[in-house]
Amino acid sequence: MPKNNHEPKKLSKSEREELIELRERNEYLEAKLLYQKKLDALLREKRAQTKKRRK
Repeated sequence: MPKNNHEPKKLSKSEREELIELRERNEYLEAKLLYQKKLDALLREKRAQTKKRRK
């Protein structure tokens, strides 16, 4: 099995800036997804409680 002796390529300034922007966007999207999942769970719980009260 060949060894991976590759050194990371030096990034240009624009590549570094793009990487930073993409990481920030990724962090934002992960937080948004987590928020939406929590909101969905709360709404499902509230609907389930409403259905129980109607019966």
